[in-house]
Amino acid sequence: VKYGVLPLDGVRVQLYTGTGRVGLAYEAYTDALGVFEMWPDPGVYYVYLDLAGYVFAQGTEVEVTEP
Repeated sequence: VKYGVLPLDGVRVQLYTGTGRVGLAYEAYTDALGVFEMWPDPGVYYVYLDLAGYVFAQGTEVEVTEP
């Protein structure tokens, strides 16, 4: 996760099965390079990002497919 061009450490990344933070399915935190790892099952999720002092777009829909 980056804010502009700067990678952000410690961003909480959450995938929910429903909008409005309903049905938490997966959670991870970014490292110093702004990288996180998740292995979600295929499906549609809604992404929420949290880090004190930053404002992110919330509830972006993503579809995970099998590799």
